[in-house]
Amino acid sequence: MEILPPADWKELLDYMSKGGQTVLLLGAVDSGKSYLARYLLEGLLNMGLRVCLVDADVGQSSLGLPSTVSMKVFGKPGDIANFLFEEFFFVGSIDAARAAPLIVEGAKKFVDACRGRSDAILVDTTGLVSGSVGRDLKLRKIMAVEADTIVALQACGEAEHIVACMRGQRVFRLPISPAVKRRSREERARYRKEKVRRYFDATDVGQYILQRNSAGFLYMGRRVDIADRLIRESHAAKDGLMALCRDGRHGDSGHTYPGLSDSGRTNTDHADSGHAALAMVAPAMIVECDADSIEFLSPVKSLRGIATVLLGDVTV
Repeated sequence: MEILPPADWKELLDYMSKGGQTVLLLGAVDSGKSYLARYLLEGLLNMGLRVCLVDADVGQSSLGLPSTVSMKVFGKPGDIANFLFEEFFFVGSIDAARAAPLIVEGAKKFVDACRGRSDAILVDTTGLVSGSVGRDLKLRKIMAVEADTIVALQACGEAEHIVACMRGQRVFRLPISPAVKRRSREERARYRKEKVRRYFDATDVGQYILQRNSAGFLYMGRRVDIADRLIRESHAAKDGLMALCRDGRHGDSGHTYPGLSDSGRTNTDHADSGHAALAMVAPAMIVECDADSIEFLSPVKSLRGIATVLLGDVTV
């Protein structure tokens, strides 16, 4: 991917070349946050730095799947060729306002995990910046990840009401690259579908059936029952995304599936969710669901230890 950066972007790259920063990117929809992240990532890797990218754009993720927060540590320029998440945190929705607590939690978990593993951390975010909802979400995220550097990509001051709240952070106000193209709602939806399809087409997946009484089911922190027809129609529909979680008592060592977590690191949902710590093991795509079981595709090699399934509302 050829990147054509505005001249102002080089100042930010030079600043980050010293290492040690946690940089959070702000900008409205189609402002080029992911484009800037890629520019910084390539530049820093070429300087010999290790860079962690945390992608918290649940609607238009470049690194991960829709409705997830994802991360990867890049150690050398060649790692960019495999631009796919190393670990993921399943949120279950692309509605940033509705899923805000889980998005913030996932971003914090991964930034905390990356400290000590990388020289610099980049946090990409959703395009929700307008109004009090956008401001509050971004301020919660900035505080949670302890960002010391804020980058506002703006055409007409769209993020100024957020930047004005900064206290002590280094702030960069950057122009939007003319190479960034606006996408319609239909194009954005098509991008999500293609992202999921490409992942499952390129990954060695198996087809599994999980009985209703053999695992617990959650949707955005709330326990649900697939015996409920409304749950099946809204959160367990055919071609829907979900996540498989271990209970922490069973090992699954030696797996090398693309984008699966093998670190044993624990992820928890927000405080109101009420469920125990979960190790998110693998994404899955629903084939069929009835009142007694759920059938799905996943790169996981075994259902041993899978105690919880996280359902969402994203279908492909």
